[in-house]
Amino acid sequence: MGCEPRGPAIKFAGSCAASGILLTLCFPKFNLGWLAWTSLLPLTLAVLTPGAPKRSFYGGWLAGALAYAGILYWIIPTCRMGNVSWPLAALALLALSLYMGLFVGLWAAGTAWAGLHLPSAGIALMGAALWTSLEFIKGSLWGGFPWMLLGYSQWRFPPIMQICSITGIYGLGFVITLVNVTLALAISRRQARANPAMWAPAVLALAFSFSYGYQTLRHNPAGAASPGPQSRICILQPNIDQYKKWNAEYEKESRESLTRLAEQAAVVKPELIVWPEASLPGWWNDPDYALWLSALARKSGAYHLVGTPLADSRGHRNAAILISPRGAWENSYFKQHLVPFGEQIPFPFLEGFIPVLNALGGVSAGSRGQMPMPSPVGTLGVNICYEAIFPAISRRAAQNGAHILVNLTNDAWYLETAAPYQHWVMNVARAIETRRWVIRSANTGISGVIDPYGRIIAQTRLQVRDVLEFTAPSGAPAAGTVYSRFGDFFVYFCAGYCLLCWGIFSLRQALRQP
Repeated sequence: MGCEPRGPAIKFAGSCAASGILLTLCFPKFNLGWLAWTSLLPLTLAVLTPGAPKRSFYGGWLAGALAYAGILYWIIPTCRMGNVSWPLAALALLALSLYMGLFVGLWAAGTAWAGLHLPSAGIALMGAALWTSLEFIKGSLWGGFPWMLLGYSQWRFPPIMQICSITGIYGLGFVITLVNVTLALAISRRQARANPAMWAPAVLALAFSFSYGYQTLRHNPAGAASPGPQSRICILQPNIDQYKKWNAEYEKESRESLTRLAEQAAVVKPELIVWPEASLPGWWNDPDYALWLSALARKSGAYHLVGTPLADSRGHRNAAILISPRGAWENSYFKQHLVPFGEQIPFPFLEGFIPVLNALGGVSAGSRGQMPMPSPVGTLGVNICYEAIFPAISRRAAQNGAHILVNLTNDAWYLETAAPYQHWVMNVARAIETRRWVIRSANTGISGVIDPYGRIIAQTRLQVRDVLEFTAPSGAPAAGTVYSRFGDFFVYFCAGYCLLCWGIFSLRQALRQP
């Protein structure tokens, strides 16, 4: 077999790499979300080129690995923050980027297959449906890691984001991919440019998404007065250095800083004060800390939602404790989706090869059946740290009666990289999917408030000590969304369409056999 000429091979690889770079630019800190509508165009053109199907998987893998290496570069400084060596930190980034890139490789292979066997409209629908299905698998397989899905690139554009209330974040990725593949077909297949059937899916999807989003926002303008009682809530951002957080030498300094911040919040007489994840410079089980928090709550006359490590009969827990104005422990939430290698070790055999893992993990997960917490400002659906990136957790909270979603996190590990910004903007989709207010308290930022339509009402700057005060409607929100009621039905339709196309093709091939 002769070798492929270098020129076409380099052009193919360059097109795939271009999509990887464009995808990186769509997300924070670059935030060039408009690029998403053409980010897959170079890759799609490459895999639809005659003779490309055999190498399409590798081209997609290259594009995906480059994209995630750019998006997740913060893994290296985060690992270094945990005293992991440079080589091991770089290996972690490489391994995760290659794994995440596999899904883009599978998408490229599937789109190339569709290009050989389906009509133009079918290719576009297959490409969009396959992308959606693979994003869902990526967010579910082995615990999942749905970080910076394609739809999150539009977080700054509320009209197009409203489709998430019907399809979830995965549906917005479907629309973006549909547009990309349609444009690629129009460029690569001249005879298809004037074919209305080819354009119809993308035009209809865009028209519906924008019209639905526009009408939704027009009838629910930002800043409009809400009927019914209002509640005052304060969010604490203590900005405690990660190196000081668990150092006994700085325990007194950290406690005094938190006390001053809580007293500052109490001046405006809020009904609820929200603390970030693992706020305490120690364990809730320490009677000294329990007495200190109880005194703070009584003095402020407010409820306090405090993130803290806790030990009970099930082991170490990452918890959120609701303390009443009487100073009593009234309710709790235990983190249910733990961070791999941070709170649990998914592959214990690695401990023998990577000694640093021996110091990590050991946290026990809470159950999925935990109910939201009643409070004077409404029922609170709490999630901790990166639980906010999993749509199902917030959806279950809304289904169980949560009026407000509260995300407690400690992003100090990420320093001033893109990670805190990426982590923050994914909460926009959670608000829209459930039509719930989202409150976020982060140790070093970004803390903030997002309304039920994904509009950021207030937010703090990164790496500052701050108290964020705002007023929100008390009591029950409007009726639930299609997504909160029916979940990922749209993903299942997409997966069904992909299987149907493959099944029909396989049946035809079988019938053609002599």
